[in-house]
Order: sequence, then C-alpha cells, then structure tokens
Amino acid sequence: MEFWQNNVDKILEFQDKKVLQNAGSNSKAEMEKQVRRVYGLFDQRRIIEGAKEADAEDLESLKKLADRINKEK
Repeated sequence: MEFWQNNVDKILEFQDKKVLQNAGSNSKAEMEKQVRRVYGLFDQRRIIEGAKEADAEDLESLKKLADRINKEK
C-alpha cells in the first residue's frame, strides 16, 4: 500500500497539486456528494456531445443521400 501512496503522491506533486498531510476535513458523505455532482456535470456534457456527434453523422448521411438522388435525376 505504501508503494501506491508514494507513487500517487509523486504524480500529484509532478502536476503541482497539493498532497494532503492528514485525512483532510471533508467527510465521506461530503466527498460522495461532490463526486455525484461532478460526475453529473460530466455525464450531461457526454450526452450532449454524443447527441451532437450523432446529429453530424445524420446530417452527413442526408447530404450523401441528397447528392445521390440529384445525380440520378
């Protein structure tokens, strides 16, 4: 366990992040609430980006279909 703690500390320090010297002041419940909030925001962005990507793919398919129809005329 100490191996992982040291490696995570090194990664945080490399990224100029502060490493806690104790257990911190947030309770587990507060941490879980924060994680749910942050994940909720991430999930909303992920859904929106997925919908935008699907819309772009649909639009491209429609353009190709319109081009093919126009060529057949």
